[in-house]
Amino acid sequence: MHLSSISINPSLSLVSSADLYIKDHFHPYVNSGHPEMKPLRIKANKQGVLVSSTDEITQNYCLLSKDGQFFLPPTKSALDHHRIVITTTAMARHFNDLKLSDGYFTHILIDEASQMLECEALMPLGLAGPVTRVVLAGDHMQMGPKLFSTDDDQHSNHSLLNRLFHFYQGCESSTALKSRIFFHENYRNTKEIVEFVSTHFYVGKSDAIKAVGNVPAHPNSHPLRFHHVRGESHLDTASMSWFNLDEVECVVEIVQNLLRDWPIAWGNHDQSSICVLSQQCQVSMIRKELQKRFLGRVTVENISNVQGKQFRAIVMTAVQTRDSLHPPDSYCVEFFNDARMLNTAMTRAQSQVVVVGDAAALCYFGKCSRIWRSYIHHCISKGSAEPKHLTNDFIDGDIKEISRFQRTEYLDESSTQSVMFDTENNIDAILQELQEEQNRAHYTLLERKRLYDSAKVERDALLQLLREQPNVYKRGELVMEKHNAGYIIPFDNPTNHIIIKGRGNLGKSFCGDEVVAEVVPCEGIPQGKVLGTIKAAESRRVFACTLDTEYQFLRKIMVPLNTNTTKICTLVSKKSHNLIPIWKHNDEEWEIVRYQQLDEEIKRNHVFMVEVFCWKTKTENKGNYAYPLGKVIDILSIGSSLEEGLRILDAEFNVQPLPPSHVLAEPCTWKDTQNSNRKDLRKFITFTVDQNKSLDLDDAISVIDMESHYEVGVHIADVASFVNLGGSLDDAAQKHGATFYSPREEPVYMFPKPVSIYHLSLLPGIDRKVVSLMVKVDKATHKITEKKFQLSQIKSDRKLSYDEAEDIISKRSGEEAKFDTLEDCVSVAYHFAKVQRKARLGKDWSYRRLDDHQKPGKRRSSQMIEELSVLFNHSVSEFLINANETMFCTPLRCQVSPDPEMLEDLKERYKDIIPLSLHLRHNLDHDIQLDQEAMESKSFYVLTSIWNEILSAAKKEEVDIDTMIDLIGTDDIYPQLLPVIYEFRKCLDEAYVIRSNSSWEKVGHYSLKLESYTQASSPIRRYMDIILQRLLHSVLSGTPVQYSPQEIDILCQKTEDSYKKANEYEKKAAMISFAINMKKQNSLKLAFVVGVAAGDSFKLSFPFDRHSFPECLPVRYRDLQPKDQPLYDSNENQMTLTWRRRVYSIDTAKIHQELKKVQNSAAYATTKQTENVKSLSKHAKVDLLEAGNDSRRTAHGQAEKIEMEHYVDLTLHLKPGDTLQVQMKSEGKKGYWTPTVQLVCIKPIFEVCVDHAHSPITCFSKRADCPSKSEYSNAREYVKIWRPLCEMESADNAVDESDSIIIEDLKLNLRQGKNRLKGSFELPLKYIKEWAIECNLSKCFLCIRKRGLKLTSIPDQSEEVVDPKNYIWVAHGVTTNFEESKNKQNQARKVHFYINHLPMDTIPECVYQRKTTYTVEIIPKLLTDVRKEMAVNNIVSANELVQKIALGQHVPKGASQSVVPPRYQLMREKAPEGLPELNKSQIDAVEKALNNNFTIIQGPPGTGKTVLGVYIVYWFLVMNSKNPRIFENPKDKDKKEVILCCGPSNKSVDVVAECLVKFGDKLKPLRVYSRQLEMAEYPYPGSVLQLSPRSLRHERNITLHHRIREEQNPHSTEIKEFDHRIKLAIESKGEDYKSILNKARVHELQRHDVILCTCTAASSPNLTKTVSARQILIDECAMATEPQALIPLVSNKPEMIVLLGDHKQLRPIVKNELLRKLGMSKSLFERYFECQSQTVMLDTQYRMHEDICKFPSEEYYGGKLKTEVNHSSSVLQADSQQKHIVFGNIIGEEVSLVVSTEKGTENSKANRAERDVVIRLAKALVTESQIKQQNIAILSPYNAQVSEFKKELHEHKMDEITVTTITKSQGCEWRYVILSTVRSLLSKEIEIEPDRAWRSKHVGFVGDPNQINVGITRAKEGLCIIGNQELLSRSGAWRQLLKHYRARNFVTEADKISVRKASC
Repeated sequence: MHLSSISINPSLSLVSSADLYIKDHFHPYVNSGHPEMKPLRIKANKQGVLVSSTDEITQNYCLLSKDGQFFLPPTKSALDHHRIVITTTAMARHFNDLKLSDGYFTHILIDEASQMLECEALMPLGLAGPVTRVVLAGDHMQMGPKLFSTDDDQHSNHSLLNRLFHFYQGCESSTALKSRIFFHENYRNTKEIVEFVSTHFYVGKSDAIKAVGNVPAHPNSHPLRFHHVRGESHLDTASMSWFNLDEVECVVEIVQNLLRDWPIAWGNHDQSSICVLSQQCQVSMIRKELQKRFLGRVTVENISNVQGKQFRAIVMTAVQTRDSLHPPDSYCVEFFNDARMLNTAMTRAQSQVVVVGDAAALCYFGKCSRIWRSYIHHCISKGSAEPKHLTNDFIDGDIKEISRFQRTEYLDESSTQSVMFDTENNIDAILQELQEEQNRAHYTLLERKRLYDSAKVERDALLQLLREQPNVYKRGELVMEKHNAGYIIPFDNPTNHIIIKGRGNLGKSFCGDEVVAEVVPCEGIPQGKVLGTIKAAESRRVFACTLDTEYQFLRKIMVPLNTNTTKICTLVSKKSHNLIPIWKHNDEEWEIVRYQQLDEEIKRNHVFMVEVFCWKTKTENKGNYAYPLGKVIDILSIGSSLEEGLRILDAEFNVQPLPPSHVLAEPCTWKDTQNSNRKDLRKFITFTVDQNKSLDLDDAISVIDMESHYEVGVHIADVASFVNLGGSLDDAAQKHGATFYSPREEPVYMFPKPVSIYHLSLLPGIDRKVVSLMVKVDKATHKITEKKFQLSQIKSDRKLSYDEAEDIISKRSGEEAKFDTLEDCVSVAYHFAKVQRKARLGKDWSYRRLDDHQKPGKRRSSQMIEELSVLFNHSVSEFLINANETMFCTPLRCQVSPDPEMLEDLKERYKDIIPLSLHLRHNLDHDIQLDQEAMESKSFYVLTSIWNEILSAAKKEEVDIDTMIDLIGTDDIYPQLLPVIYEFRKCLDEAYVIRSNSSWEKVGHYSLKLESYTQASSPIRRYMDIILQRLLHSVLSGTPVQYSPQEIDILCQKTEDSYKKANEYEKKAAMISFAINMKKQNSLKLAFVVGVAAGDSFKLSFPFDRHSFPECLPVRYRDLQPKDQPLYDSNENQMTLTWRRRVYSIDTAKIHQELKKVQNSAAYATTKQTENVKSLSKHAKVDLLEAGNDSRRTAHGQAEKIEMEHYVDLTLHLKPGDTLQVQMKSEGKKGYWTPTVQLVCIKPIFEVCVDHAHSPITCFSKRADCPSKSEYSNAREYVKIWRPLCEMESADNAVDESDSIIIEDLKLNLRQGKNRLKGSFELPLKYIKEWAIECNLSKCFLCIRKRGLKLTSIPDQSEEVVDPKNYIWVAHGVTTNFEESKNKQNQARKVHFYINHLPMDTIPECVYQRKTTYTVEIIPKLLTDVRKEMAVNNIVSANELVQKIALGQHVPKGASQSVVPPRYQLMREKAPEGLPELNKSQIDAVEKALNNNFTIIQGPPGTGKTVLGVYIVYWFLVMNSKNPRIFENPKDKDKKEVILCCGPSNKSVDVVAECLVKFGDKLKPLRVYSRQLEMAEYPYPGSVLQLSPRSLRHERNITLHHRIREEQNPHSTEIKEFDHRIKLAIESKGEDYKSILNKARVHELQRHDVILCTCTAASSPNLTKTVSARQILIDECAMATEPQALIPLVSNKPEMIVLLGDHKQLRPIVKNELLRKLGMSKSLFERYFECQSQTVMLDTQYRMHEDICKFPSEEYYGGKLKTEVNHSSSVLQADSQQKHIVFGNIIGEEVSLVVSTEKGTENSKANRAERDVVIRLAKALVTESQIKQQNIAILSPYNAQVSEFKKELHEHKMDEITVTTITKSQGCEWRYVILSTVRSLLSKEIEIEPDRAWRSKHVGFVGDPNQINVGITRAKEGLCIIGNQELLSRSGAWRQLLKHYRARNFVTEADKISVRKASC
């Protein structure tokens, strides 16, 4: 066989890459002494291409004619003389004509195989023989073969390389596996180019391909550069291709600079090593320009001609711009659409890639847009983008502008992950294997299964740090306390925890990970930063999560229920972003099993199981992304059953009901080395006492009669002899930590159930090995004489439940000790335990906290077991710490004594009540003699049920002393004592576990009154107890201790965490169980008030249901909807709440009389008590409370007759120790059903619905699924999205602000509809009139309540004691319409409604009965919200202009037939007196407004926006006089043509009105107010509207309700006569009055040209029926919500619309956070201004000094805001230097206060340190600098701080200084402004890298950029800001401001601020 190889290349034009093989590789090798390797180059002759175009070196290897003018075809002779042949696929076909032998070529190498079609590759493959080796080499991610029938990105799918790869991939043979080879190393490009290419064209990772060539980058510029050239593209008609001269010029300049700054490391200057890549006509243009500048040797090529070549630098020019591209066309432009072409082009560059193009076009059009977006973002972040002012925001703005006129599907909004490596199921197979190949290079198979461990290289580096600097770097286990904070338990010193604060310092670690941390030097406890993970926690990282309400397009943020875990990011597809994929993980592969549509029901009532699979590192700065990536593997419903709730609980706590199979498989045998030493106690009476259903019995009791004494044995299951340390059972138990109990049938055992029950549990009748404490007891005294530990064997005789044991003890009370029967032994054991308790606790022995299972008076059995367990545990601790073997390694449970100062403060505050408690007197060392006199007259209140039980125990034949003592000694069940007990517990520190003798200080256990204590009595249920048992074994048997002190330190922490986790699990499980029952049936509960201090809430406790509720449940005062601010009396520790409610009934007088009654205590009796009962004063009073009646509080009412008894006033005095009846319901919250307060009963016939006050949207509307958009396809889509948003806002506002009406005993007709309950009720018209029900009954919400229903089930025994036996049925409805009755005799209004929300699943039978009466609370919608809803619903019938604006569609410029005043006329018009002349930007704005149908005008602070609006109105009037209107609807011809001038508030409209009147007679403005404001001055007869009189800022001569009373109105005389009679209260005919008013209004409206009103008032019937607005101008539009701005637009058919505002100042006020997230807070103004279409900005301000203006101009207005005002120098001084701005830093203390505002009360914040500084400066400005008070303003974001300022200023007689909130200051200006920011924290509490939740909590809305902009732009001459700069700098907006101020020396300490004294 002839040994010959052939190398095949694709057919290429010009210089083939095959020639490079000859020139760069073979030629040097042949010349170095290897002539046998001389290749033969076969080339084809191409027309027009000379041989000379081939380089001379390559020509020497070719077959040439004798004259050298053309290439010769191949001959067999030539082939025979060469071992290597190089040619193209096209030439290879000629070899078939040479009749070569079969297998002539030993090897065939086809290079660039991905560039050729399969048919091309078959030509050289036809030369292969049976043994020929074939190699296909190529990169399918670079340019593919040219095809016109498929998309560019599909070309490579048609190559042989691709097909064979997929074929071999499916083969399982080793040959197929070995036939695929990947190259990971790159020798051509510099590192940064390789990383970008690897990330974006391959596997989405920057290190998939390694740069190993050490290619030098440019020392002064980044390897990746971008030049933004907006340019203009032109079409060359000759070639039909595009060129861009602006880009040509930029490219030439770049080339010149490259050559000028050529670095030495790049070698010699070589023009040809710079390559400019472009397309078609642009190539020739660039060549010409380069030649003109003597740069003709620079390579300029089409992109398709450079594959296989390399250059030092590549310059690419895009040519096309946003103007020349259209979405369908962009898919034909390779530069924008072919990622493989881009990959090819970028990888030609060795050291630098420079891209020239239109940034917005590249980032928007084509399939490569996300690559370009990432490239440009990278360049901007590295500072390698030109021009330097190019920012991401700038590009985004341009993109939004483009997108307004393009279809949205063309915008590529994918993530920046690899374009060919999707994160979902569409994964490129070759790239997938490339990634796996890369993984194999770094990870072993085991490591790849553990995705969370650091790579081996990183682990080695971390371990190296530990070896080199062991004092700086520590290895340990991470424990998370919050999602952004935790600590590390160092392995070398486990007790010296390293605190980790801030998410950034936690790295990518999770709880339980073994990490390495760098210790940061600091005072006190060491702090640190996690550097990396050595070993991840073994459990899968699966978390139960809820979905964050933030609306993200391509990612969803999951919030784990476990608050110690970081949020997790899940990715979704851009095409179906509202579908979330559900994944399955098998054999290290992920696959999607289904998709789940996300709607509000799914979001609110489901939990997402998310598995974390990676946590990415940012490419640009190597920092970590904020959240790890996860995949949703399941979605669980929170359900309606206990099992469903517990399933989620198991997931949150990572509790696995079944242990691993290898644990179950471990053989279960006893390995007892001490069997011979065990004492056989099986013949003695032994019993267990536990819960009735318990099967895991740890402990047993035996009592043995020994004649002179008796022995009590406490026997604990000997688990240590069964479970070997380090075995599978032991490991599983250690990880579990404890048994997890819940209301389900059985718990989740720490050991497998068969082991726990059948091998370890002390079940009756079964021999069991135990560890015993044998106590010898004196029969006479029941005192211990001796005790010892031993190993024993027992057989329990009987398992007693607590109730059975209780019954035995109670029946033998007072009997002598006997030992004959088991019952006798139980009684003896109890008496022994009681004596021990008295000895241990002394006088405090009678107090015992309430537990979850036994109620007071029936707790002797549980007290016995508790005391015996304490005895055992205490004895174990003593025994072990005194043994030499274990004195340094015994875990002890400790509790320190409370702080004496706290106890003294508690004694002082509650000195009157403490004497009534033995427990408190003993613990607080209170001297009862001092309070004897006070106690004589002290009333003490006892619940009736408790008192009856005390009396029952006292009246027995033999007084049941134990029961009485337990009832009287349990302070928790007495309303007045519980608040003190609660405060006392807050003084106690939490118990903790520590190793014995690890500290010099001996702590003991305060609550147990023991010097040492541990936990060893429950080894089946707690792992800590097994450790103690093993230590006992070591001492008892003399064997070595199995633990080192260091191991004990670590185990102390781990087991304690497990114990807390188990307790939290149990409490949460009980809460879920209770909530599930509440969901089926709500129930009334008796609650004790335990706290009412000033704040936003009071606290309730449920002592009889403590297992189902938190210890304290807060109830917000605002949810009780009081009329006024709650008044706190600090002397009495009492809060007073008042209500003013409209309450009606058929017998209203009777109802009001009932409400007026003072609810006082029930009868109380004075009893003489003995010391055996309670050591109280002999004459203490005991007042009895009926269950649920509040004895100490008084709630009374008074109806006001002057109001025709429409209103009744109610007052509640609330203080700790009171009781309240509250009704509980279930609410889905954070993944579970949770019990929450539904109703608070103030009176027997008056309750407040907390449910709808707290959650109005849930009760009265449906949550919207979709956020608002920038564009809408049609009006129906617009309504579909906006209607639910408006309904949500209506519900929220109505409950918050509406005046509700309560009707008692109203008959409802309820029936079951198709999907929900529907109903109706009738209101007689006479009652509607008599009760003054003026609201629209078809636009109301209903809270329907039915009192006095009997409970059908009582879930808990405790409820029989105190809780009422009835409940109130509640439903929430929405009215739909009403109809008038046709029956003349019974005239009524029938109102229809539907039930929107039913808190209770069960519907009582009475609901469907016709005669059932209810309490119905009617909550009218606010008129503003009704009109918003109407505007949105009517958008379908709005005119074309309004519809296009609402839908975000292109708005035509304007009607050409209108005669528009020319610019010169605008400029010449003389300004009215009092108004300034217009500047250039204002004239531009007027001109634009007059020439366009729709204009947006932004008016930054001080630019005269309102004045401009007035001028526009004037010119509209001029236009209208010359251009008669053509009406679309003939009906509108009768309406008066007007210009409508609106604003979101009366204040904004009044400001415009003041300016308009300055035009005098040129304009005829009319100010129209709402009826509510009109009635504040002129009330209707019989009206009950409660409006506080206010000074309206109006011009009386243009105000409608004044003009109708002036002489020029023909109806004025009649109106004024009515007014007089109404004032004298002798007029009742309201209908006649209204009729006259309407006629008068119409008269005025028809005689005015300009109407001024709020947006809401624009749709009032008087206006819509009388006038037609031709032009509409909305001032301050950026402060109006979009529906609010639509009201005037939809109510009219305007020709022209002008919106004025500034979205950089205050945005619309939307109180509800969910509505803000859904887009309600984005105004129509902002929506359009962001698109930068039809907008103009006023650029000249006349208010602020230039220093003050500088920052807002740069930060908010792109540096365009100019200053045209010269102020005098400022009197403010910082460090004795004059400043116009000064920021005074101060660290004050913020406090929370409840303040009264115009809309009621609110919880607000104040800072008194800042207050003092501000008052000092204000006083100095007035007294020293002689600044008038009227020229000074003090601003703050918080009402409480404003209130503080006003009080202080009043005391200093400076009331004329303006003090207001920032929000209310918009539109105002003063010479000097002092701004107090209020928020403050100590430096040590401020996190370095806080997350959003931290910023929201500690900075809040103070960090809102819009508020900051308003606050700092009110001052003319001087601005002073007082705040905590360290805290404020954690906000991005404040950080920028402080950076700007610091650079100009505006920042100083607050005490260094002064003022310059005025010269005399």
